Amino acid sequence: MKQRWIIALFLVLFAAACSSSDNGSSDAIENDLVADSTNDLDSDVDITGDLNPVDGKDSIPLGVQEIEDDTELVGDSQEPEVTDVADDADVLEVTDVETDGDALNPPDASDAVTLPPFFTSPEMVVQIIGPSASGSGESIATQLSVAGLVVGEPDYISWEHEDGQTGYAQGSPFFNTSPIQLTKGDNRITVTAHKGEEESSDVIVVTHNPVFIFGNELDIKPGLLFTGSSAAVIFGLDMGVYSNFDPATLTLCEANNDGECINDVSVMKDDGAVGTSGDEVAEDGVYSWKKTYNIPVAGPRCFRVRANVFAGYQQHVAYSRIKCIDVVAKITQSTCEDTKTFHQEANQLYWDTIAESDAPTAQQAVVDFLQASELVDEAGKSPNGFGVWVLYNNGILGAFNFSPEGIRAGGQGTTELTDYAITTNSIVMSKQSIVFSPFQSELGDVDEANHIHDLLAEPDCPPYVLAGAKPLTGAEAGLSKFRYMNQYGIIALTGHGDAYFTDLSQEKKDSYGWNHSGSQEVIWTGEPVDCSKFVQNTGTCTGAGTCPAGSECVLTEASNNNNNASGICVDYKHADIQRGRIVMGPSTYGILPEFIEHYQGVGYPRSVVYLGTCRSFWNGTMALKFYAAGARA
Repeated sequence: MKQRWIIALFLVLFAAACSSSDNGSSDAIENDLVADSTNDLDSDVDITGDLNPVDGKDSIPLGVQEIEDDTELVGDSQEPEVTDVADDADVLEVTDVETDGDALNPPDASDAVTLPPFFTSPEMVVQIIGPSASGSGESIATQLSVAGLVVGEPDYISWEHEDGQTGYAQGSPFFNTSPIQLTKGDNRITVTAHKGEEESSDVIVVTHNPVFIFGNELDIKPGLLFTGSSAAVIFGLDMGVYSNFDPATLTLCEANNDGECINDVSVMKDDGAVGTSGDEVAEDGVYSWKKTYNIPVAGPRCFRVRANVFAGYQQHVAYSRIKCIDVVAKITQSTCEDTKTFHQEANQLYWDTIAESDAPTAQQAVVDFLQASELVDEAGKSPNGFGVWVLYNNGILGAFNFSPEGIRAGGQGTTELTDYAITTNSIVMSKQSIVFSPFQSELGDVDEANHIHDLLAEPDCPPYVLAGAKPLTGAEAGLSKFRYMNQYGIIALTGHGDAYFTDLSQEKKDSYGWNHSGSQEVIWTGEPVDCSKFVQNTGTCTGAGTCPAGSECVLTEASNNNNNASGICVDYKHADIQRGRIVMGPSTYGILPEFIEHYQGVGYPRSVVYLGTCRSFWNGTMALKFYAAGARA
């Protein structure tokens, strides 16, 4: 009996773009799909299903349409067909899949690669979400399809395996590639959206281990090291999924950029010897190792685990996914102060210039001032906007929010959207809720955060559990709160935002690991730029509240009864600002899309996310990271 499943394209992502507080008008919704999502959504639409595939057997929705379960996305055929699609929707038929290493030719009219548009965007953005959204995945199968999302209206989407295989993807905005044959070990796969001469790509490395799967990523605490400082690192890996491996061969190694083990660290242990191996509980299936590091040079340090695996009378070596940690130099208080002072001079120049001129002239004056300084590596303007960005020679990434007074997120129609968001609680897996309003003192009555908070505070069964008796305003909406958004089922954020770094050199973008080569959206937080809170010492701690302001306690050790847990104080700002996850503003910090990916933890609990800032869905870089991390609307 066929199982019919109806999938709603419920990527609401309530992103309110710039509107004027003077008249309440809103050009916030950049696509009809978002606006229409509050109306005419069939009551039988199932929005609780898992849209994030584990492997190629899981299919990806092509839009608001019915799809029969005889849709063939993975199989022996190199030309899968999509059948029984309701409403005569346009469908991409995958044809001309090349596996002989020849270059992939763009499809012509005979290939029928019509992609139904999602919404218009100034830049195409591609985000892989399956089998993983973190850039690496694992597969026990010999074939899989890579799934993801595309923003914009590409002519077609193609994929390429590093061994020369090529093919096309079907669907828009959700896409699924044709089946990809995996080789044992690491498989680097690139998915590219094409529109004329414009291209946008994302990459995933899928590790294929026959008859075995690790199932979990290597856990590394604290996940951040500082050059020239000694720190203990605890490695842990849950091996409770498959048991056909030899524990005596479970070896932790350092890996290079190609994933090759270049230095064996140790055989990992499940012996409960906290003091030596770092393992907390014996024979619980979690293998651990503890090692002290003092690394002199900044740069990512990568690790993976290998083990001998048995399949009948045969055996082979299986490898886990690669996991990297940041190694950065500390930003000293004096470096921060010097940069902040110069940053504020540039900010004041804008407002002095615009008092006697116009916004484009003032914007260009700031760019010229920055580019003329020996402190600056690169600088540029926001695309068709008011902002300016800068990369300083000391590695600090900065930006300026020069939006005119009254230009912000929100506006007419916001109440209807937020009311609808709150009534869709069946999709979320957590009633924990948080409302950010870092600029409420500036926005006043046009800030919808209070309304959202009041809606969440109304009696429900079970009730929403709010983080705070009111929205988090000013410094309350700090970086530490943003790092733990993955704990909440309802997340609302109102304030300021913009898109930056369009013209930043590709070399720098690659060094940050940004998957999109165009602009990066930024949402401004309420955390002040306070240079005294760049913590220099990684002292010991025993839990929350035991570290200096600006740092967090990361528990790395525990006794066997867990009554004497201890760890070190870590200030993540040092790494976040040097690794392209946050930017320094004249007064507060802003977060970039990479911040969402880096701090997604085990994933968002099918969260509803309301983004009430300028350009929070300008090109989709921020919204797609939320969706890839597990948000569902």
